[in-house]
Amino acid sequence: MYRTKLLAAIIAVVSFAGSASLEAKSPQVTINKSSDKTTYIVQLEHDPVASYKGDVKSLAATSLKYSAKSASQKPGARAKLDMKSAPVVAYKKFLGNQRAQVLSAAAKVMKNELQPNYVYDTVFNGFAVD
Repeated sequence: MYRTKLLAAIIAVVSFAGSASLEAKSPQVTINKSSDKTTYIVQLEHDPVASYKGDVKSLAATSLKYSAKSASQKPGARAKLDMKSAPVVAYKKFLGNQRAQVLSAAAKVMKNELQPNYVYDTVFNGFAVD
């Protein structure tokens, strides 16, 4: 019963959060049934750091393909994502705020605090929760 309610709450909250954005994506939930405990991996709407193109107002692109830093590199140079750069730090903060809003809204529906087991933001934007 708890798992069904948690899954429904997360899907409802993620769907609602996505409807107010520029490009809504349907939530994806992966269920691991190898034990008594079920872990839900929730994919959030915005692009992860490695592929963010800069489509949120006032936040610079972090993807090597779209960032200003990659355009200034020498041809043939191997590019590397700088996780301490100002655009990456700012975008990770933005993703953290979005994640906190989703978890808070889901917790209200569940009437129970939700703590993610894992948080993903570099190549996947989401979190895992039991």
